[in-house]
Amino acid sequence: MKIAIRFAVLAGLVGFYFYAIAPMLFGVSQARDDAGKPMAESERKQMIQLLLARLDGFYLVPEKASEMRRVVEAAEAAGKYDHLTAGNQLANALTNDLRSVREDHHLTVEYKSIVLGPEEPPQGSKPDPGPDPGLLAAGGRAVAGVFRNYGVAEASVLDGNVGYLRLSGFSPSYLAAPKYASAMRKLHDTRAMIVDLRDNGGGYGAAGEVLASYFFDQRTRLNDTVYPREGVTVEGWTAEKLDGPRYGQQKPVYILTSRGTFSAAEDFAYALQQQKRALVVGESTRGGAHPVELFRLSDHFRVWVPTGWSHNVISNGNWDRTGVKPDLPMDASNALLRIQDRLAAQR
Repeated sequence: MKIAIRFAVLAGLVGFYFYAIAPMLFGVSQARDDAGKPMAESERKQMIQLLLARLDGFYLVPEKASEMRRVVEAAEAAGKYDHLTAGNQLANALTNDLRSVREDHHLTVEYKSIVLGPEEPPQGSKPDPGPDPGLLAAGGRAVAGVFRNYGVAEASVLDGNVGYLRLSGFSPSYLAAPKYASAMRKLHDTRAMIVDLRDNGGGYGAAGEVLASYFFDQRTRLNDTVYPREGVTVEGWTAEKLDGPRYGQQKPVYILTSRGTFSAAEDFAYALQQQKRALVVGESTRGGAHPVELFRLSDHFRVWVPTGWSHNVISNGNWDRTGVKPDLPMDASNALLRIQDRLAAQR
């Protein structure tokens, strides 16, 4: 694949944070032990060499990719992988060895018990697919199976006229946008908003930008995406036009997080926190700030390779490995009731 083609997809459809939902989105089962059919040594070596080649070609920190190659090749030479006959055991061992070089929660080798389909050019996963007929017919149904109501798990008005928006994930923006508009029509007249991301493992960052747009009155810069190998930064901004009514910048917004909040969900929380548009409440999040691409390594193995990183111009950094730190730290299980009590006291 040519770099220019790959980057055109990335730049045109920026905001891809897809690690947590991909296995479900594509209808692929979770890894199962298959100890009865051990992987042939020649097949394993070929798979590992393709893995290392993908890291050499695409990982966001080239020198770390070189170090990962040395670690994995040394482990292979020492026979570390020889007796890992279960596919998921080998995938976990490879993931752990790669992350021993650089703790990167998005960098993951996966094993699937069913035969994976072939890659289609351009290689790697598309950031935020547009509404072409094929995606609407097939991809839309697949996403619906992963995220109830395309990620909008609940939109309700709590006691005291407080809006409550619970998101289970971030679907592609063309699917999620109508659901956000519907939710905002329902919650527009509330006096405060609680956005619950405690069980949100990520998805498509572009959808997070659409949702964030409802909480600002003017065009506002969110989180950029840096692709170091191309030397390009793609700026992230709120949308100028929305299908539903803006919530605006004057009413308070609280974002609930947990240790399981990850990737695109962290992106959303961090952007509003840095703009001082929302208070983050609960626990520090998991800490994944890298857009990724997906590569098939064999019939049963694939790898998620981070190709860039998020960057916020206010903090001059991101939340990778540290997580988004809450403004009001507390046990995540108590966060909703605590904020409801806080808002009740302010009436």
